[in-house]
Amino acid sequence: MVVGRCGSRRGSELVEGMLTMLPFLALVFLIIDTSYGIFLQATLQNAVQMAASFAASDPSAGSPGATSLSAGIQSAVQTQLPAATITAVNYYAPANLTTPLGGASVLNAAGNVVEIDAAYTFTPLAPLFRNCGICQYTLSATASTVLAAYPPAPL
Repeated sequence: MVVGRCGSRRGSELVEGMLTMLPFLALVFLIIDTSYGIFLQATLQNAVQMAASFAASDPSAGSPGATSLSAGIQSAVQTQLPAATITAVNYYAPANLTTPLGGASVLNAAGNVVEIDAAYTFTPLAPLFRNCGICQYTLSATASTVLAAYPPAPL
C-alpha cells in the first residue's frame, strides 16, 4: 500500500505562486511605466508644437525690448505639462539657421524661424524603481516653425 505524503507539500503552492507573481508584476509595472513615458513624450511634443505655433502668431513674442520667452509661449507648454520647463527659445534668420538672432534685430519678422526646446523629468511609477537615484528620465522635445507675414490692416 502506497501512502501519499500530502502534508509535506502543503505550503509549496504559496511559495511557487509568489515566485511566479514577482516577475509577472515586474513585467506589468515595466509595461505601465513604458507606456506612461511614451504618453508623456507625446504630450510634451504636442505642447512644444503648440507653443511654436503660438510664437508664430504672437506679434509681441519676439519684438525688440521684449524677452524672447513670452508668457504665452510658456503657458502654452505648461497647460499640458505643468512641470515642464522651456529650455530655449531661439529665432533664426532664413539665410542662417545655425546662429540665433539677438540684439536689437526684429525677431518676429516674416520669414524668420522660431525654435522652442522644452524638457520634462519623468520618474517611473513602479515602487520597485522609485528609490534608486538614477531612475529619473529627462524627456525633451523641439519644435520649430516659420513666421508668416501678417496681412495688411484694412483701411
